Amino acid sequence: MVLKDGRMHPLMDCSVGGFFCLLPPESLPPVGQAVEVRLVLSADGSTVDDFDVSARIVRHTEPSGHVGARIVEVNGVAAHRFEAYLEECRGGRDAM
Repeated sequence: MVLKDGRMHPLMDCSVGGFFCLLPPESLPPVGQAVEVRLVLSADGSTVDDFDVSARIVRHTEPSGHVGARIVEVNGVAAHRFEAYLEECRGGRDAM
């Protein structure tokens, strides 16, 4: 999930470089806008971890509300955990 402006939104895809999410069409940020969000990663309905990130909107699709953002920085000490979590997910996918 993506926590933006106090509301949770579906996280469709995520990588070290960026994420793809679904926001309400009426509140789509313009392309190029900087945003501060929290990525909330979960499995089986439980939160696994969350990361505060600074990102820049690179594209959005109206009226669906799909938004692509490039991660500029994972804030705080979480950057290493974020990369390790994504690496673990890639490893699990490779094993299938």
